[in-house]
Amino acid sequence: MDEKIVKGKIVLCDAMRNGGSLLLAGAIGAVMQTDSFTDYALTYPLPTTLLGSVEGGNVAQYINTTRC
Repeated sequence: MDEKIVKGKIVLCDAMRNGGSLLLAGAIGAVMQTDSFTDYALTYPLPTTLLGSVEGGNVAQYINTTRC
C-alpha cells in the first residue's frame, strides 16, 4: 500500500482481505468485493463493508468517472 495514496481515504479493494495493510498505510475504511457466501460475522481493524463483484464494479466505475 502506498501511504500517499490511501492515507485518510476509504479504499476500494478488488478482493476480500484482512485490512491490516490498509490500517498500517493510514486508510480510514475499506469497501471490499467478494462473491463468497458470507453468512457469518467478520471483523476488521477498520470500518469495512463487503459488496458483491457487480456492486463493487459499479462503485469502481463511479470512482473512475467522477472528479475527486
